[in-house]
Amino acid sequence: MKRNRMNKFLKIRLIITGIILTLTFSMKAQTGTDLIPNDYRADEQKPTLVMFTASWCGPCQYAKDVVFKDKDVSARLGELNLLIFDVDTPTGGKYFSSYVSAKSGIPTFLLMDKNMKVIKKKTGISSKPSDFIKFLNQL
Repeated sequence: MKRNRMNKFLKIRLIITGIILTLTFSMKAQTGTDLIPNDYRADEQKPTLVMFTASWCGPCQYAKDVVFKDKDVSARLGELNLLIFDVDTPTGGKYFSSYVSAKSGIPTFLLMDKNMKVIKKKTGISSKPSDFIKFLNQL
């Protein structure tokens, strides 16, 4: 009987700990929106696309070398502030952990309104530039 109570106690404690951790991480992600300073943006009146990347990430290089150079994607990117952060640098790693779940991979893209509020998040890149345009058009 004592053992049964102890097991119930441990289960409840684990559940509560999980809830606290979940709330902590979700609050961190929500309050992290003030971490990217305004002076990183060329035009504060434009929305912003943030890309988290790494030099060793093949899909990240594909996004920059192929998708971003597509005529239509390039034109759409011209309407936005584009911020690219390498997750292996102290600054990029800090922003990545503030805005993105530790379970997310790279490349990760954040669409932000002109107040730097995250509107949409996407992890990964399609080989079709038209798919990326659809993502950008969600702003």
